[in-house]
Amino acid sequence: MAMESAKKHALLFHKMWELRTEYIGPLQLDPTFLFHEHRIFGGLRRRTSWKPVDEKEALPLIRDALNWMRESVPLLHLITTHLWSAGLLCVGESRYRKKKMLSSAYGQLEGMSAYLKLRDRIGMHDADSRRVVRRLLALTEGATAIIVLFLVGMRVSELLSLDVDSVQRRLHSDGHTHGYLRGIAAKKNGKQREWIATPDVTEALLAMNKLFDGPRCYSKLTYTFLAFNGNYGYPMPGRRLWRVNSGTIGARMRRFANAEFRSNAPISSRLHPHAARKTFARFVVLRDKRALGALAHHYGHTHRSFTDSNYVGDDLELATMISEENRRDLAAGLNDILRSSNVSGKASGLLRVMSEKNKVGKSIRGRKTISRLAERLIDEGVTLAPCDWGYCVYSQAHSACGGDSNGPNQVERAPDVCAKCTNFVVTDTHRNWWEERARDASAFLSRPGLPTQTIAVVERRRQAAESVLRTMNSSMRKVPRNDGK
Repeated sequence: MAMESAKKHALLFHKMWELRTEYIGPLQLDPTFLFHEHRIFGGLRRRTSWKPVDEKEALPLIRDALNWMRESVPLLHLITTHLWSAGLLCVGESRYRKKKMLSSAYGQLEGMSAYLKLRDRIGMHDADSRRVVRRLLALTEGATAIIVLFLVGMRVSELLSLDVDSVQRRLHSDGHTHGYLRGIAAKKNGKQREWIATPDVTEALLAMNKLFDGPRCYSKLTYTFLAFNGNYGYPMPGRRLWRVNSGTIGARMRRFANAEFRSNAPISSRLHPHAARKTFARFVVLRDKRALGALAHHYGHTHRSFTDSNYVGDDLELATMISEENRRDLAAGLNDILRSSNVSGKASGLLRVMSEKNKVGKSIRGRKTISRLAERLIDEGVTLAPCDWGYCVYSQAHSACGGDSNGPNQVERAPDVCAKCTNFVVTDTHRNWWEERARDASAFLSRPGLPTQTIAVVERRRQAAESVLRTMNSSMRKVPRNDGK
């Protein structure tokens, strides 16, 4: 009883912390930090937080799931069609006769090229055909869940609410048809909502639905993810079906991630449906932090304001993750900038002074110093905006592109503009980009009969590229000029 009471108090304090902006005199300390094991409430465990999957592991996993749905599921559909047809013939037969007919149907799979191809792919060469079919269906469920959760970012309860009519296609005013998923929003008292979905997502769900068309119509269940007795490779007429639970979906995802044919692309982190949701958010945050508003709307959050790069809303896990990604981005950029022997750009002098002041070197101590320096810069509101041609150590007051409080102006931001900006830094990482730009400009200027205005524009581009390269180091490779010198 004492433990249950402690849990209720913990949940109450956690909710008060989440809603701290809604009332006067809110909590000043996150109570989660107080709930360590053996410290408060007699051993109440702190709730673990699922981490997003690293992009180097997530992208191959998504790619393999998409390939499975495109290449293997059409073959699996031939198998399930054969088994369902055999099951319909068994309706009304005696138990003994039904068992014999189904055994014959599963035995006939050994003569199907589609079955043999899939069986060999998953490495179950000598297994019973029922087990093989069940494994193929489980892998398909896992692949579908991976595609939807990683590419849409919905909660697992929202995934399980999807039914055969969830995929919607709508013609927009631009003449293009876009796909949507319609389901039940979590934590919204059963309210319906929609998520925008790519063609890969909609195709995966339609293929998954097609596999269970027969059993679904016979049982009158409309859920996309159906569970049935594990002793049967495929659900037969009259067998009870029910909706898959969240634990089963997680197990299916892990089974696909650890499948035999993925032995060269393992997942080292803990794979869980909520980790997939966080990975989707990381995809968005890493590519364009200005998309946080759209991300919050997509997630069904209500947010009040942006404070520089920090999102203030009801999803504290998302806000924490965004903050972590800011620090990861800035630390990686600072590592490149402060360790590079050749730097250019108007902000490079300031960063070099910072490097010397903080005694940043190539030692372990230097790496720790960079991390501390990144933390301090983020706390001071500094934003690092990388691009193909350099880094923008962003300050709105010095922005040549006319950026705002959220970052550089993506419309006005361009190499020639950045080259003149006080916020700009170039390292050896970007040398090839500037050398190629200078070579392309020189080759273009060698063409005969160019208009005077065109020559002036391209010449300024070439001179800007050479200026950036010239300031990097005195031993840079000479770039040919249009006059042949």
